[in-house]
Amino acid sequence: MGAGDYNVAFVDLAGTLIHETITAAVPRVGDHVDLPLLRVAGAVDLVTWQVTDSDRSSRAFVRLKPHA
Repeated sequence: MGAGDYNVAFVDLAGTLIHETITAAVPRVGDHVDLPLLRVAGAVDLVTWQVTDSDRSSRAFVRLKPHA
């Protein structure tokens, strides 16, 4: 993982893990997220962080609200 990269876990409204990845940016509330290989798309409605002693193991939880 390079400098400026983030561990990001995408979860559904029930908090179930959809996908976890390393990315250069964390989506913000209101952003549209499209994960076509998983057939998942939605709007970010909550972003929380799990912060640990190491930046490498800290991660963002991004909750997706599916499009109607």
